[in-house]
Amino acid sequence: MKEQISALMDGELDDDEARIVFGRFKHDEAARGEWEIYHVIGDSLRQTPVWSDGFSGRFAEKIAAEPTVL
Repeated sequence: MKEQISALMDGELDDDEARIVFGRFKHDEAARGEWEIYHVIGDSLRQTPVWSDGFSGRFAEKIAAEPTVL
């Protein structure tokens, strides 16, 4: 499965092959875990920030705007 995920992320699978791999993600927790690992590795290599600038402030504003449930 690792090879298929790598090929999918590299754009090396045709549409039918990609559908099969994506279909496995629905039912295979290990495959979803591998997909997530590949993305974390890719983000790290590209030095992609986890959150965008101002994320914390925007998040705090949205939480403050939520109604209080009693």
